[in-house]
Amino acid sequence: MGKVKSSPQLQNVADLDDLKRFVGSFCEELAREFNGRVTFGDNIQASGPHTVTFSAAGEMEVTHDLRTVPLGFIVINKTATCDVWKGSTTWTETKIYLQSSAASTITIYVI
Repeated sequence: MGKVKSSPQLQNVADLDDLKRFVGSFCEELAREFNGRVTFGDNIQASGPHTVTFSAAGEMEVTHDLRTVPLGFIVINKTATCDVWKGSTTWTETKIYLQSSAASTITIYVI
């Protein structure tokens, strides 16, 4: 799905009835585009998915391609019960550092 753009049909709205038809049609079009078609990377600035393996509790470096310091990360899969949080090393425009409470392989999106 590409970026949502304003419709050129808006300039043809002449009265309240036209506006109601336009808004109804536009909302249906938005629903078609958004329902099931919003994706990481295309619509949400994200890097990943990245797989990170912690052989034991501790901090790991993860390289990303956002070219900006990320806001955070989303864990989408774990192979073991563990907590994962931001590590103590400062994040950069190309690397984040995550801490895990136990050995596990996790899959994340960096956002």
